[in-house]
Amino acid sequence: MPFVEGQRRFDSKIELRDSVLFRHQLLDNAKGVKLKTARRKPAEDFLSTSVVVLEEMREEYADWIGQQTEGLSEGTTKKVEVSFRNGLRTFILRQYKIARINSLNPEDHLDVPGLIAGYSLDFAKVFHGTRKLGIKSEMAAEIAAQSSYHRPGVLIGLVSKYRNLPPGIIHEAIKHPLRNPGEYLTNFTIALSRLLNNPRYEDFGRRLVMVAIKGYIDPEDFLNKAIAAIDRISSDPRYAGFSLAEIRYVVIENTKNPETTLDRLIVGKKRFLEDPRFEILAPSTIKKTLRTNPRNPENTLLALVDAINAILVNKKYQGLTKSAIEIIISRHPKDYIDYLDKLISSRNRLLRNSRYADFPSSIIDRAIFNHPNSPEKFLDGLIRSRDTLLQDRRYRGVNPSTIIRVLTHSPKNYRNLLNNYVATVKRLSGNFRYQDISEGFIRKFVLSHLGNAEKAFEKFVQIRAKLLSDPRYAKLGISNIEKIVFGSANPDERSQEVNRTTKRLLLDPHYKNIPLGIINKAVIDYSNPEKFLEAYMTKKRQSSKDQILRGFPENAKEDSGLGNNDTDSSEDMSVIAEELIDLWDYMQNHEGMQARAIGKGLLTDDELKELTEFFEGEGEVPTGAVLDRFSLAVAKLA
Repeated sequence: MPFVEGQRRFDSKIELRDSVLFRHQLLDNAKGVKLKTARRKPAEDFLSTSVVVLEEMREEYADWIGQQTEGLSEGTTKKVEVSFRNGLRTFILRQYKIARINSLNPEDHLDVPGLIAGYSLDFAKVFHGTRKLGIKSEMAAEIAAQSSYHRPGVLIGLVSKYRNLPPGIIHEAIKHPLRNPGEYLTNFTIALSRLLNNPRYEDFGRRLVMVAIKGYIDPEDFLNKAIAAIDRISSDPRYAGFSLAEIRYVVIENTKNPETTLDRLIVGKKRFLEDPRFEILAPSTIKKTLRTNPRNPENTLLALVDAINAILVNKKYQGLTKSAIEIIISRHPKDYIDYLDKLISSRNRLLRNSRYADFPSSIIDRAIFNHPNSPEKFLDGLIRSRDTLLQDRRYRGVNPSTIIRVLTHSPKNYRNLLNNYVATVKRLSGNFRYQDISEGFIRKFVLSHLGNAEKAFEKFVQIRAKLLSDPRYAKLGISNIEKIVFGSANPDERSQEVNRTTKRLLLDPHYKNIPLGIINKAVIDYSNPEKFLEAYMTKKRQSSKDQILRGFPENAKEDSGLGNNDTDSSEDMSVIAEELIDLWDYMQNHEGMQARAIGKGLLTDDELKELTEFFEGEGEVPTGAVLDRFSLAVAKLA
């Protein structure tokens, strides 16, 4: 086995090329070699010497290194650096061990600068080559680090050939030196196709099936055991608050004893959801944290709350939804600022682009989240596919936003999903058993359960019927009960909670004049109903004020004593409008004042009706004389 003696610098491209070719020869010679553990201290001493050489070379080739990381954020650059160093360490250590196996002195026969230069060039080639194929920078660096085992052509070729697989699976295939990555990925693809086409495993979905193939020698046996566990747990009333999807994830992650995990999640979820410190967090975030960080969920959630609150008050990130911020910080707890900066920059750019004017911000955010390097390419593909489908007579009448939803849900299988959506909506809408459920709601439900809508809809109908027949929920109404069943893991518990909260708000004098329908909406649709109601009252007050200001010049101010008649200052009129709204609120909040005003002759029935219709937003501005009598009546009765 050839080794180059001595240490040298690279004065020409020819020497660099020779270094790369020599490195490839080393890789070829190391294939199939099962390495024994070398003596630890000599190996570590040699690596320490290599680190010194690396730092000297980094200074010498700083310009070239800067070119390779150009355009990357600081956080991403650090991650690339870690992957680079890990791969280089592995490569040099392997060559050291091979030299010892061949009874050679590594210090005399290994050209450390040559090894570093060859690895660095190959790392850069793989890194940029895989990024061009759509791989995210961090994963591209992880794949490039496997240059310690493989030539760059092999790595880039595998990513290109198996681009339908997640990069993590490709990384799994190439990170073991004794594994044939092409054979592994071919067998993986065959197994994936076989299992996805088996109706028995259709509920698991692509991601969970891949977890089974990756982690188990016999994925069918694993999935069969998982199905038995899911059936057992889903019929257990203790776990009625978990969706089937949540149960599947827990079973896949802990097939041996999923009940223990679920019991812990129930206790933790109840504790944290009732804790006001975490009210800003989505329940899904709390549940995920409990599942992924069982040892110290509280500190993790507190840090998340602090980070979200800091971002929400930062004007730089206005326009991003709380959920988007929450997702970013949850995914990248250490360097979320870099991701948020990139996200807000891309988002602003895309929202200003007239080509994407028809897309809701949620789709723009999805493009940035899932395709950070090329969101425009993703959105342009959606536009082309959407326009093609809208011209297809099979999808006539399907809302364009529905088509976009299906396209984003499954970019490679959208036609099958869309056909299934159209057929399922038609079957459910035509079923006499569901005739009291609107087609609009059926469309919404099917769209949210692509792939298994009919089974889920049958369960929805049963729970809906149960709640509608329960006298405790009679005041909620059909549409509100449908919302609760549609959006809650435990509809009965949620309905009781809605009743309790609604009753509390109705008894609160502050919300006395808000209709029941608005209070129900606040409780059902918003995690903080009080905040919604305050915003509602502010908006309604502003609406009344604007209406008064619009009507004053024509029929009120000139014959009213409420303001100075010799001025039409908008500021003066605004003050008058505020006074009128305050007077009406005062009358409404003091029981019997309206009746006393009529009984004492301060207002007539018609005048009170006119005032009520106006302040409720359903009538014109009363005349100045009526407004004068109204303000005088309140003053006398106060």
